[in-house]
Order: sequence, then structure tokens, then C-alpha cells
Amino acid sequence: MIIAELRANEGRVGGMWEGTPLLLLHHTGANSGVSRVNPITYLPDGSRYLIWASNGVADLDQQLGRMIIARRRVRPA
Repeated sequence: MIIAELRANEGRVGGMWEGTPLLLLHHTGANSGVSRVNPITYLPDGSRYLIWASNGVADLDQQLGRMIIARRRVRPA
């Protein structure tokens, strides 16, 4: 649902994420090869984006973070 909201509102959302910089990260699963899109927080750093996989500070298996480190082929949209 947040993906549709980001796309419909030029990268802005409401609720608990209002005002938080979010982007849609396109990536391919390291094991599955499945193409996926995930909303993720970022900070601009010159021409780069600093991203982190925190799931809103909830406890979770950090698969997305490990996949990004392993594959290093992701693109923001």
C-alpha cells in the first residue's frame, strides 16, 4: 500500500512516515532471482543515497540488508 502511495504522491506519504525521505528500491533476490520493489529510508549524500534496512526499528530478519550487501546491484526509483 505504501508503494502505491509513494508513486501517486511524488514520493510523499502520510501517517507515521510523513516527512521521512523514502524511495522505492528495485532489486533482485540473491537466491530467488525474483525482481522486487521495497520502500526504504534514505539520506542524500552528494550524488549518492545512504540507505538502511531497519523496518521501522522492528525486530526482523535482515534479509534485505544482507541481499543489498551481497549483490550491490540495486537502483532507486
